[in-house]
This record gives sequence, structure tokens and C-alpha cells, in this order.
Amino acid sequence: MAERLLSALLLILVLGLEQGSSSVLNNQDRFEGDTHTTPDVVDDLAEMNDLDMEQVQESEPTDVCKQIKDEFKAVANKSMAEAKSEKPDSLLKQRKAEYTFCPTKNFQILQHGKKSEADDSKVLRALQDEACVISAIRDICEKKNVLHLLKITASGEERITICRRKVLQCLQPRQLRHAECRNQSKEEARFRTIHGTCNNVRQPLFGAAPTPFKRLQLADYANQVSTPREALNGSKLPNARNVSRFVLAFNADRQNPDSPTLTHLAMNWGQFLDHDVTLAEEQKINCEAPNSTNPECFNIEVPSDDYVFRKRGVSFFKVIRDAPDQFKTECSPGPREHTNTITAFIDASNVYGSDDEEAEHLRAPDGRMRIMKPLYGCPLGDLLPAETDTEVPCVSRDPNRPCFDAGDERVNENQGLMSVHTLFVREHNRIADFFGKNTDWEAEQIYQETRRIVGAELQFITYNEDLPLLLSPKTIRENNLSLLKGRRYFKGYNPDVNAQMSQAFSAAAYRFGHSLVQEEFLRFTQDGFEHKCSSDSKSEYPSIPVLDFGNPTYLYDKCSGGVDSIFRGLVKSPAAKVDGLFSKSVQENLFRGPGDLSDLIAINIQRGRERGVPSYTTYRNEFCKITPKVGKFEDLENAGIGKKDINNLRSQYQSVQDIDLFVGGMMERADPEGGVLGKTFQCLIAEQFKRLREGERFWHENAPNGILNTTKTAFTQCQLQEIRRVTLAKIICDNAENIPSIPRRVLQQSKIFVECYKLPEMDLNVFKPGFRCRGTRAKSDAPEDETDEIDTQEDEIDEEFTE
Repeated sequence: MAERLLSALLLILVLGLEQGSSSVLNNQDRFEGDTHTTPDVVDDLAEMNDLDMEQVQESEPTDVCKQIKDEFKAVANKSMAEAKSEKPDSLLKQRKAEYTFCPTKNFQILQHGKKSEADDSKVLRALQDEACVISAIRDICEKKNVLHLLKITASGEERITICRRKVLQCLQPRQLRHAECRNQSKEEARFRTIHGTCNNVRQPLFGAAPTPFKRLQLADYANQVSTPREALNGSKLPNARNVSRFVLAFNADRQNPDSPTLTHLAMNWGQFLDHDVTLAEEQKINCEAPNSTNPECFNIEVPSDDYVFRKRGVSFFKVIRDAPDQFKTECSPGPREHTNTITAFIDASNVYGSDDEEAEHLRAPDGRMRIMKPLYGCPLGDLLPAETDTEVPCVSRDPNRPCFDAGDERVNENQGLMSVHTLFVREHNRIADFFGKNTDWEAEQIYQETRRIVGAELQFITYNEDLPLLLSPKTIRENNLSLLKGRRYFKGYNPDVNAQMSQAFSAAAYRFGHSLVQEEFLRFTQDGFEHKCSSDSKSEYPSIPVLDFGNPTYLYDKCSGGVDSIFRGLVKSPAAKVDGLFSKSVQENLFRGPGDLSDLIAINIQRGRERGVPSYTTYRNEFCKITPKVGKFEDLENAGIGKKDINNLRSQYQSVQDIDLFVGGMMERADPEGGVLGKTFQCLIAEQFKRLREGERFWHENAPNGILNTTKTAFTQCQLQEIRRVTLAKIICDNAENIPSIPRRVLQQSKIFVECYKLPEMDLNVFKPGFRCRGTRAKSDAPEDETDEIDTQEDEIDEEFTE
């Protein structure tokens, strides 16, 4: 019973801590003689989640864990010395030298840039800490008294594995770095910080940049500390490229039909949103050799019979492991975690940046955002500012049409994404211009008030237009993801919730959008978003091949429609269906930078393994608790996976428990109850967006509440009502040069077009200082017993607003 209690308490330690820390191996039935957490024990202890963690730990058998901690302390210094001998400080110089002469060191320019590169010295410290932990646990587990204490009777490798896990269970979990919210003036407290700190006053680093991703399940590393995940039987998992081509590609005789629901803009909106909330930190190392001995290189070998790549001279895909996050304590026990370099909140950090220096660089002196007015070609509207860093390669074919700069470094990945970035910089400037003409605000207040509104627009569009297409009504209802209407406030903000991105979301579930990519971005003329009858018209608006990654020149070409024609194509053409099949542009022709050609799907699979993301069945069965459970390959039919696809999976994986989360989630059929995703990905995505709403003090719907520190941050009733009139269609209309009509819901396919002037419009006058929220534009649906309280609170906000 003590062992069962210890295992259950560990689960609470991991899932109850809102700091991304976790223990290590997910499969608790993996080794005979190991601890096992039964569902009834977990359920019995679930009520203890609110207890102080020290109290929970004190309820463990202290005589066991205290001795284990003492054993660890006794060998820690020796282990750290061994770690620094294994990974000496001179390694830092070696890494830098190797990287300097790496012929393809800029190979990830479209997925990573200088802003997300980890500091070499920080990475070395983290690697030394990991080596220290591995060494210390190895020494501890060689001691007979420890094996007797932990009641381990197994032998060989099994004994080491069980001992390693039990030792880690007893050791203190890693802790986040500390920060405090001090010296904030009244106005600073009204606006969110650019880096997300102090969004949560009680836990200032919740969701902030840079902090570790969160774990929903125990990390699954082969050595329980940092080595990439292995198969259930301890062997290597199948080659990621083989899984891609024999399970998720045309080689598997699967088709790639159009989505019956989503437009191609839904793909780019998901990408734009993803770049607002998640960006892992990368290492600067040379992984050029296919069989590199550097353990931080996790390259994918291209099989010898893979003529798609072999005939083009590609023998491996370079995969550099994401940088390990360095915790505050040296030789800190626990598994490797990874850093989210941007804020986790939906706060338009993809527009404004996630650090002060970047934000200042993107701002104009008058409260607007910097823009570029092209000097060459046909005249056209404002574009994003040009990338001025000469060390950042640009794939533009024309030096007079440079790559762009934005709040997120991945802005130049494709032309649709560049267009969405352009749209919201224009939207900021449109709103800022209004305030500049109609208020006496200084530039700083114009910038901050506008940034506040744009962030609210992104939140509202995501939950009001995007999520209802991805998730079933039941999933939305069970996770409280439906936005309120009229003038009602949301009262669900919870400072105990950490909004940080989960590993499962960022490394697997939200990558479902890669299945939406078509082979081309269509462009249309103005007239009904169709090409005119003349052949000349169609030749003037040619489609953009998706494989022309990173080329910005199309946005400069007003004579071929510029940004407007791209948006016309995005809202008129369908996305590909979410079906586990992918465009050849991303599966066989992915260009990440000079000298790199690879398979995005294989990289997704490999990324989940190196970040210790547990298997598909772990999330489906244990976290999401979807019934009936999947315990063998035949059970996959319950997830709607066809027999032929099951055979394809069986041809690659030795056990159904080995299937990667990304692979299994992509192959599930759409939930019959609604949405375009299967049940597992719906579960993981809904969980993330639930925390993004409940753990966000600056959430646009939050009610004013002095105890929760939302009185200064809350919008007034009238402001909230106007935000609820926002549509992505109207934002496109307001910032396009020549789009007179558009579908009402641009993420959802429709043949019905509405003239732009007939779409609902947000009245910016309600955001002006001194505006008194009296009366309603539309009848309020707030309950009568809430009205007096809300009006009183709004008067307080108005007074604060006008001071």
C-alpha cells in the first residue's frame, strides 16, 4: 500500500504543480515489481490537489524518501565533478567553433531565428546538471542498502530502471525561477507586460517568456532524465521517415481530399495563432554529419530505398534537439524540460514581440507600428517593416523586395502567414490613427490602448470563429470554451491556473494544422473572387506554389493583387482535410533554409520523441480517458482508424503503445459529435484553450475584481459589447485596399458574400477617455441581479480610465 500511495502522490506532485515539472516515465505497468497507480487510489487522492506541496510530501513514508535524499546529497558533489569532466567548460568553445564552420548553420531560418537561439553557456550548465543527476542516481542504485530500502528484487537493466524511477520519485521536483511584481505604476498595472511576467500577480512567471513548457503526463525518456523516448521493449522506435511515408503519405495509398468545412485561411490563422503562443528554444550546434556522435543531434536517416530524397542527394534530415531548460538549482533532479521563448497568452506577441528590445524595435514614435512603403513596382498599401539584420538570410529573389520583420521571427515562412501578419499591423495602425485624431493621448498610451484592443480581437476571433470549427459542441461545453454574449462578464479567472503551453499541445496536437496545407495559395481578382474570363486575367494572378517557402516578393506585387489577392484566395479556397495525409510540399519538399530539404511530418514525429512526449495511447487512455480504451492494434478501430491504416501502423510499430502521439492523433477520424479533429486531439487542444482563458488575468471578458487584480485591466461593459462585434472578415475589409465583399465567416467555407459595409463594426468611441457607458447598443443579456453590481464596477473603471 505504501508503494501505491507513493506512486499516486507522485502523480499529484506532477499534475498539481503548475510549473511544468514532472517525473519521468509514463508507463507504470512497464516493469514487473515496479510501483503501480490504480485508478481508485488516484481518485481517492484527487481531493488533495489543493494541499500545500510540502504537506503532501510529508505524508509520504519519510523514513524512505529522507534516506534517498540523504544518499543523493552525499554523492552530488562527486557526481557534479564527474559531469563537468564528461562535459567540461571547454566544450563550450568546441561547440562554438563547430557551429561557426557548419555549412548549413542557417538551415532553420524559416522556423527559428536569432531570437530563439539559446545561450551556449546556459545550455552547457543544463547539460552538466543532467549528467550530474544521471551519475548520482547510477551511484545510488549500485548500493545494496538502497535496493533493500526500495524493495527492489529485480536484476540487470530492469533493476536499474526501477531504481532510477523510484529515486526520482523521492527527490524534490525542479523549481521555476522566481520573479516578483514590484514597482509597477498604476498605468503599467493596467497593461500587460510585453514578456508576460506579472500577468499572474501571485505567480509572476506563469505563462511568461521564457519559462518551461508544461507537462500533462509524466515525461517519457529512455533513461528517465533526457534520452529520447524508446519503444516499450527498450528497442528503438521506427524510423520517423518510414512512419511518414508508409503510414501518413501517398505511399500508404491514402487520399488527400479538400476539407468540406475549413478555408485555407483557417490553416494560416492556426499558424498565426500558434506563433503567438509557442516557440521552443533551439541550440546552436553542428549536426551536419548523418551519424553525428553529439547526443544533442537527433538526425533522421533517410532510408536507402527512399528515392524521393536519395535521388536528390539527401541522406538525412538534420534535427537538433531543443535546448534544455536550466533550472535554478545545480544538479536539480528531474527530467529535461524545454523553454517556451515567447508568452503563452493570446496577447498578439506575434505582432508586438515578447521582449522589451524587440517591442521597441517594432514601434513607431507616434504609438503606431513601423511599416514599409515599397518604392518599386505598382503602388500598394503598407507592408511590414523590412528585416534589417544582415545576418538573417532572406530567400527573396529581388533585393528591392526584402523579407519582413515582425513580433515573431517565423513571419516569412509562407505568403499566407506574411499576409496575416501584415493585416494585424495595419489593424493596429488603423486603431492608433483613430486615437491619435480623437484623443489627447501621448504616444505611449495610444500604443498600449491599441495593443490591448488588438489582443482582445485575437482572443475573440479564436474562440468565436476558430475553435467552434475544430471542436465538437460537447467538447466546447465541457471545457467552458463558449464566449459570453452582450455585456456579460466572465468570472472564471483563476490565479491557480498556469496558462503555459503543454508539451503535448506544442509538439503534437496543434501541429494538426500541417494537414490543412494545400499545394498552392490561390489568388483571385476582385470580381467575385474569381478570375475573369480572359486568359490574360488568370495569367496575371497566378497561384503561389507552397513550396516557394519564404519568398516575400508576391506581397509586393500590386499588379497581381498583392496582399488583397492572397486574402481572396485564402477565404475562397478550401483547406485540405484533416485526415492524416499531407501536402507533398511539406512532406517531400520542405525548405527550412540554405542547404536543407526535409520532411516536416518526419520532423514532427522526431520532435515529440526528443522532447519526451509520451505515446498516443498514454494520452488517449490515461489523460483523456476516452472509452473504449486502446490496448492492442485491433482496438484502433474504435478510434475510427481503418483496417488498412491499422496494418500500416502494425508494419512500423512493434506495439500499439509505441505509436507516437502526433501519428495516432492525426489518424483518428473526426469526432462524430462535431469538429474536424479526432477525440484525442480535441481533448488536448480544449485543455490548453481552457487554461488560456481561465489562467489569463488580462482575458478580455474578465469581470472587474479588486481581489483578483482585474479592476484596472477589465474592459467596460460597452467596450466588451463592441469587442463582441469583431469578425475576422471585417478586419480584412477594414485593412484591405480593394475587397468590397467577403463571406461573414472567413474561416468557414461559404458561397455567400456580404458587402463589407454591412458587416458589424466595432465602435472605437467607447474606448475614448471619459466615455460613460450608459444604455445599450443591444439589449443586455446579463442577469438582473448582476446588473447593479456591474454598473457600479464599471463606474469605478471609467473613473480610473479618465484619471
